Amino acid sequence: MSFVSCLPEPGQRRPPAHHPGVFLAGEGRGRRAVEPGYNRRFRDTTVGGFMKTYRVGYLIGSLSSTSINRVLSKALVMLAPSDLEMIEIPISDLGLYSPDYDADYPPEARALKQRLASVDAVLFITPEYNRGLPGALKNAIDWASRPWGQNSFARKPAAMIGASPGKIGTAVAQQNLKSVLSFCNAPQMSAPEAYIQFTPGLFTDTGEVTDPTTAQFLTDYMDSFRAFICRVTAVLKDSGEIEAAA
Repeated sequence: MSFVSCLPEPGQRRPPAHHPGVFLAGEGRGRRAVEPGYNRRFRDTTVGGFMKTYRVGYLIGSLSSTSINRVLSKALVMLAPSDLEMIEIPISDLGLYSPDYDADYPPEARALKQRLASVDAVLFITPEYNRGLPGALKNAIDWASRPWGQNSFARKPAAMIGASPGKIGTAVAQQNLKSVLSFCNAPQMSAPEAYIQFTPGLFTDTGEVTDPTTAQFLTDYMDSFRAFICRVTAVLKDSGEIEAAA
């Protein structure tokens, strides 16, 4: 059995535990009931009568070719709303960041910043190493946030999710990441939170989710992220920080 943790967005009704189809996320104290599909009421997919598509760049924190978080990324791509264009932003070819490069960034780092500039939002899919962020992911964030005054994450809607064999899967790493992204001025989706316990057979190699409740949870998570991107983008447009869509 898999365990995920989810906290509903502020103001959302907490459905009763006996409600048909309710998914109880986690176990023990603090367990919350999540109604599958409850975020779909936020899915306004039109702007001015036209379909609005958001480009979401996702970074996988593990460099392993057999990473369970890479498998999770495949599931999220399949379960994402159709108006989210999911684009992987690779980080495996980056060298170690040093301020010595600020005056003349290497091609790999320039490519990273260009890819981030081309997307509307960022999704971090990360494991937890030694109760913290993987070094490769922190290194990529360091490259992207520099040189000073050219922070690629500023005002970029962001969310995070991660898988681990343990029941508290990636919770501490995500807390580390929240702190880093706060400094980088990236608006973060604070709820729902998603800590996935990766159990044998939960996902196929191609990312299909074999457990219906987990599949529904991940679908709702991606719906929530889409709604969050829409809200942040609308606020930034109203404030004049980004140009309104034509």
